[in-house]
Amino acid sequence: MPDDEFPHPENLSIEDYFKTQGVSDFGQISGVAKVELVSKATEDSRIRREERSTTYKHRVNLAIHITGLILIVVLTAICGTLLVQTNSTPKDKEWARVTLSTIASVVGGYVFGRSSKDVL
Repeated sequence: MPDDEFPHPENLSIEDYFKTQGVSDFGQISGVAKVELVSKATEDSRIRREERSTTYKHRVNLAIHITGLILIVVLTAICGTLLVQTNSTPKDKEWARVTLSTIASVVGGYVFGRSSKDVL
């Protein structure tokens, strides 16, 4: 067959091209294919938004961890001081022991719970 019988798609209008493919109504195309045009600027702005969102989430997560660590260090220091001081009341020493055991349980649960989530 000579090339003259089949026109090249780049020389046809969109309507003529679809007619050569057997599509007489553009409504027939809707179920066949979905065409989405995304400009480079839209894609770049979406990527920048995702990067900013990820950075923000990391900063919030870091702030929460730092705050928790400071709280644990301060409470541990207070409990240690209460346990070591000779003039602390038995009630204060009991509170310090309970608080230290709670801190140890929470830290252990966090460390071991986090490592099991990382494995899964």
